[in-house]
Amino acid sequence: MSKKSWWIRKKRKVFREKTPLGQLPILDINEGETVITQSGAIARFLANKYGLTYVDFFVADFLHSLQKLEPKIFTEHYAILIDYVNRVYGLPKIKEHIKNRKEQIP
Repeated sequence: MSKKSWWIRKKRKVFREKTPLGQLPILDINEGETVITQSGAIARFLANKYGLTYVDFFVADFLHSLQKLEPKIFTEHYAILIDYVNRVYGLPKIKEHIKNRKEQIP
């Protein structure tokens, strides 16, 4: 059994308790008080709570992905786009969530 398979089997019970349908990703608010599944629902929740639009998430994630593929292009030609990504990911609550989020499936 691979390490990944073992990890998934080990954590499956925890995920099943939080999401009976087994949907990922999970946003766990206040240690299980509220659990939101599916990326679209999570994005809508965060957008409504913090005054963001879905476009902010989409653009920041898209640019972040592009930056990983070809970082030199961004650092040399499109630094303003890196600033945009950093602004979205640097919002206090999002930054705190990313820093403190629990284990994720690899």
